[in-house]
Amino acid sequence: MEKMEPIFDLHRRTLRFATQIVKYVRTFPRDVAGFEIGGQLIRAGTSPGANYEEADACSGTKEFIYKIRTCLKESQETRYWLTLSKSAFGESELNTWLLNEVDELIRIFNSIIAKTIKRRKSQDQSSNKPQA
Repeated sequence: MEKMEPIFDLHRRTLRFATQIVKYVRTFPRDVAGFEIGGQLIRAGTSPGANYEEADACSGTKEFIYKIRTCLKESQETRYWLTLSKSAFGESELNTWLLNEVDELIRIFNSIIAKTIKRRKSQDQSSNKPQA
């Protein structure tokens, strides 16, 4: 596997992640376990990017936080399927990269949620201050 350069644009980063998930699943055995785990992994692993695209188009903070929380939950599910596939089919360089990347995505989504909630509370408090 070639060295993956860091991507700081989250749209591009989640797209690259989803693409690598698809490539990884193509290496699975063509049996019941490979199809079942692969299907789950593709659904979960491509979801954060799609939900992030939707979050970026949200008109309100509440809807934005909801979509980012969905990105977080799907990333956590992806981590589960990646860990299971590692146990079931063996470790690979791509699996290791994907596990590291999903851990970073989880941290990023957690940070986005925390900062957005903090900013929202700050705005709510400043709008409730009496006018002088």
